[in-house]
Amino acid sequence: PRDNKKVVKPCEKRVLVKELSASESVGINRACRVIGLQRSVYYYESIKDDSELIEALKIKAELHPTEGFWKAYTTAKKETKSAAPTRTLKIYSYIRF
Repeated sequence: PRDNKKVVKPCEKRVLVKELSASESVGINRACRVIGLQRSVYYYESIKDDSELIEALKIKAELHPTEGFWKAYTTAKKETKSAAPTRTLKIYSYIRF
């Protein structure tokens, strides 16, 4: 059912492990070994919480709607300690102020 593309990313391998364990009577450990994915990578969940940064950007946008990304980023950086420019730009673009 799969095309001949090489599976490299862990998220793609995770999908294959789920398909294999659901379709066959194979456990997660065995499926991970067959696919070549570590079990810790299979169970890993990212724990980034951007709610504080999103709120800071929303407040800045409401107070000063004509100002651009860099001024919003500077304010967010002062209010939140974990505001990296690329992450802030990703959230800023996603919300589309």
